[in-house]
Parts: sequence; C-alpha cells; structure tokens
Amino acid sequence: MKNKIIKFMLVEAAIGNIDKVNNLYISKKLDIELVSVNKAYSNLSDILDSYSNILDKKTLVSIEEEDMQGLTKREILLEFLMARLDIMKKDQLAISNILNFSLKKPNLLLRGLMQSKVSMEKIITKLNYKSIIKKKITLKFLVLLWPIILNKWLHADNDEEIYALLDKELRRLEKIIGIITKKS
Repeated sequence: MKNKIIKFMLVEAAIGNIDKVNNLYISKKLDIELVSVNKAYSNLSDILDSYSNILDKKTLVSIEEEDMQGLTKREILLEFLMARLDIMKKDQLAISNILNFSLKKPNLLLRGLMQSKVSMEKIITKLNYKSIIKKKITLKFLVLLWPIILNKWLHADNDEEIYALLDKELRRLEKIIGIITKKS
C-alpha cells in the first residue's frame, strides 16, 4: 500500500495537484480507508521522506563495489550523484512541481533539505573516509551543492551539462579538502 500511495503522490504532483495531496484526498482517490492511510503515512512530508529513502536504496545499489575499484572519491561521488539523477529522471516533472510547491511551504522545504542531508550521508558512507574532517566537509559541501544541482537538472538540456557542473564542483571539493587537511 505504501508504494501505491507514493506512486499516486508522484502522479498527482506531475499533473500539478501536489497541493491537494493529504491523507483524506489519498483515501478518497485510492478508495483506501483513512485509518489505513494514516497508519502508512502521517502527512505529505512522510510520503516524500519515504520516496527519498527509495531513491537512496536504488542509488546505493546502482554501483557495484568492484566498479568503484580504482576510482577516486570524486569519481565515486560523481557516479552516485549522476545515478541518483538518472533514477529520478522518470519522475522529473513530479519532482519539479514538488520543489516549486515546497518553496511556498517552509516546513516542507526544511524537511526536504534535512532529508537531502540524510541521503548525502548514505552516499558518503560508500567513500570509506578515514578522516572525520574530510567526511564532514564533504557532507556540508554536498548539502549545499545538491539544491544547485537539482535546479540545474530540472532546466538542463542534456546530462552533459549536469555532469560538467558536478565534476567541476567535486574538483573544487577535492581542492578544499586538500587545503584544509594540509593545515591540520
């Protein structure tokens, strides 16, 4: 039932009805008892968090450990972030409408940013950083970078633009980490 609700939310978002999505609306449209919908999710934020967790799982399994052998941390991050965008591609219109709606709802926007942080933490675990400083710098950098990348992704003509921007920014991250860790 949870997946059915998530799919419904994405369809509603894609057609511009994200502002209507609440538990009562879901219950009526999907002909599911309100009590059952309430048990599954308490509100739209919970549904969006669940969708983000699905994206996380798909992203993390998209690249095999052996495929990461010989890659730099920057290259691994680039692969995971591009894979995440690839996975999100089929829901791009829904995501665009959700983001636009979130801009008018500070609580939803803040929760989305917090969920992005959780998602980036999961990706960073794949880097096996031994230095807590490098891990924290990478996390802060990605949390700031991700909204920029999402905005570019929503308006880009092709994936090469996104790849180039991500590559440029991740090279910048490498330099920042290099400078900071030399001083400490």
